[in-house]
Amino acid sequence: MKKIIFFCMVALLSCQLIFASKSAVEPKDKIVGFDIGLATGIPFYGSSYVTNTNDRVNDGDFYRFIIGASADLNFKLGDPIKFMVGSDVLFDFIWKGNDYSNHIDYAFFTGLKFYPGIGGLNGSVAYCLGCRNDFANNEVEDSITHSSAWGNGFRLGIEYDFKYGSNHKCLPSIGTYYRCMPRGENEWDNILAAYFALSF
Repeated sequence: MKKIIFFCMVALLSCQLIFASKSAVEPKDKIVGFDIGLATGIPFYGSSYVTNTNDRVNDGDFYRFIIGASADLNFKLGDPIKFMVGSDVLFDFIWKGNDYSNHIDYAFFTGLKFYPGIGGLNGSVAYCLGCRNDFANNEVEDSITHSSAWGNGFRLGIEYDFKYGSNHKCLPSIGTYYRCMPRGENEWDNILAAYFALSF
């Protein structure tokens, strides 16, 4: 009788250890995640005001530096779908000597991420609300600040998330997005950007 009880105890303990080791190896199913990263890109401005001020600075040798950031909070709705809320900002600095034409584009977005089953590859579609601020100083305009109208646009993205299906607490993700933003008066900005982010 004692041998049977001992055998049952060993069998139960072995099953418990096997289950614990299996659950430790399997990927954890996180409900909420957070991404934050650095971006760069190319904005195509639809406003004649911006293109005119840029052309005045671009006459001859000039410097241009574009940097930005992207962050989002995502909620898992199911295995292939996540709901996300986030924001993008892109700084476009153009200068030559004391003349400059600088732009800050920022937007808030909400939408869905879809994972088609190819590792961490995913696509996203989102609704955006955003604005653009312009700062110019040249021979024609002296320290002018201009703000576009707030616009409702959309954002399409492709990303590879190395953390998807992993037990790691933090892994990188790389991606690109296209954002179309109306600026009022029948004008649109088109932003193409690429980013490197950390997923938590």
